Amino acid sequence: MNDGSSYVFFQIFAQLWYQSLDDHYADIGLHLSRDNHIGSTWGNGIAYFARMSLGGLTVGTLFGFGLLAVLWQLDRRMENEYDIIQVVFGLTAAYLCYFVCDQIITMSGVIATVACGIVVNRFGRGFMTDDKDKMSSYLALADFLLNTLLFALGGVIWAADSFAPDSSIRLTDWTWLLVFYLLCAVIRFVQVGLFYPCFSRIGL
Repeated sequence: MNDGSSYVFFQIFAQLWYQSLDDHYADIGLHLSRDNHIGSTWGNGIAYFARMSLGGLTVGTLFGFGLLAVLWQLDRRMENEYDIIQVVFGLTAAYLCYFVCDQIITMSGVIATVACGIVVNRFGRGFMTDDKDKMSSYLALADFLLNTLLFALGGVIWAADSFAPDSSIRLTDWTWLLVFYLLCAVIRFVQVGLFYPCFSRIGL
């Protein structure tokens, strides 16, 4: 939920920033391209946030109930091959839900996938196989492998850009990266500090 909402806010503020640059450079004929479907006013930004978040929530919920119907059909407890098929459909539904929202109808794919998972977790436990941990084990393994792949590829791309002979990355970029890292740590510290009285009372 944090990633999904922060991405939406980033898009809104990026468009406002591009609009300010357009206004600044309009006198020399320079125009920076931007996503017209977001808009450049606060009203458009709020509407965009509502569409991305509420739309993603709605689509994800629909995908969740659709997956529940499939899991219910595959709930054949005496046939082991259906155990694997349930896992495959779980992974497929998650990625299809994200793709449809993010690439086709331009809503928050992250929020949609989270909503889909919440629906299935809440209502679908009775549709899983007798081995209750099998689905969780497969998903945990997929999560670990895909996260590892994601960060490994990101590291390789960053290293290739940073140390290439014709790299455009300068010492100032490394300095800003360090500042950004420190600010992230400070922001998280403040967030935890603000909500600690609440967290400590609910066992987190």
